Amino acid sequence: MTYITPEAAREQDDALREAENRVEELESQLAIEQSYIGNLAEEMAQLDKELSTLRQAVELATTAVPTMTMDADNPIRMMHRVVAETETLREQLRKAIAQNYCTFCGRILATIPEEKTP
Repeated sequence: MTYITPEAAREQDDALREAENRVEELESQLAIEQSYIGNLAEEMAQLDKELSTLRQAVELATTAVPTMTMDADNPIRMMHRVVAETETLREQLRKAIAQNYCTFCGRILATIPEEKTP
């Protein structure tokens, strides 16, 4: 049987308390990090949802330009092209409406009999 001096027993007790304190610190730090990871996971899920919505919006907008090919690396450039193509189509429509309106007005004017002057 080995005999432990009171001083050695105190040193062992101190070392054990230090180890227990370190374990508690590490457990506390682990809980904080797990909470942080949980928050990051929620944020990533929200960002994935937003990204999905934006992808759908870009895909929908690009249907206005049937000749466009998808460029996943540069969706902003794609949207600029969609806007430019849409503006071109809008201007063509304005011109067509103006031309048809003038043609329509001309037809109406042609049906009105001219007044005879004495």
